[in-house]
Amino acid sequence: MGSASAVTVYRSGHAYTAATLGRDVTRLGATAGLHPLTSDTPTTGPIGTAKGAWACATALGVPSDARLVVDVATFAGKPAAILRVETSTGSVAYAVKRSCTTGSPGLLAGPAIVG
Repeated sequence: MGSASAVTVYRSGHAYTAATLGRDVTRLGATAGLHPLTSDTPTTGPIGTAKGAWACATALGVPSDARLVVDVATFAGKPAAILRVETSTGSVAYAVKRSCTTGSPGLLAGPAIVG
């Protein structure tokens, strides 16, 4: 499992779509005034914590040395989490259900090339 220090979770409320996923995720974390979440809530679920984000990433087959940036937002009008996965070979984005965890990734879209 990856390191908790390699995970940042935000709640932007951004409305992601399949057509713009790779482009929209490039600005994730760079938005002024957007602060990382520090715990899960009933509406966020376990994806709102570093441990929960890694469980989801593991279900997606993400390498353990990746850096994760997670946005609790919407995808195609429904509650979702967007994962930007950064590795030495580049960055990709996934849209998943907020319930994403080991054994149940809840993949909605991705991987999409970031850029």
